[in-house]
Amino acid sequence: MNYCISKLYNTKRKHLFTLDENKSIYLMGEHFKEDIRLKTMQDIVGGYIERYPDPVTIFWDTSPISCPEDIDQYDIIVNEEGMIRDYPYNGLMNELFDVDVWGTVILLEGGLK
Repeated sequence: MNYCISKLYNTKRKHLFTLDENKSIYLMGEHFKEDIRLKTMQDIVGGYIERYPDPVTIFWDTSPISCPEDIDQYDIIVNEEGMIRDYPYNGLMNELFDVDVWGTVILLEGGLK
């Protein structure tokens, strides 16, 4: 479950941003997660949160030719009832990471602690 991002490298240091216009995946940097509250994560995913069992790896491409330059592990945070509440299937997560989840996702750098 790996993904290479080239266009977004400069935004990696931002605290929280979305990977797509539908806001189905939010990326949360290491520095921001210390300030985020449980309630904020619940608001983003639309309910109680759950950590998906397997993390994903993102390769941050800093050069126009090769990848990876910078590698980070991200926990996948989802709504624990996304599937049974009939939230929309998150096709982008499947396309990028081969992960089947429903609803909005937070990718949390360094994982939950």
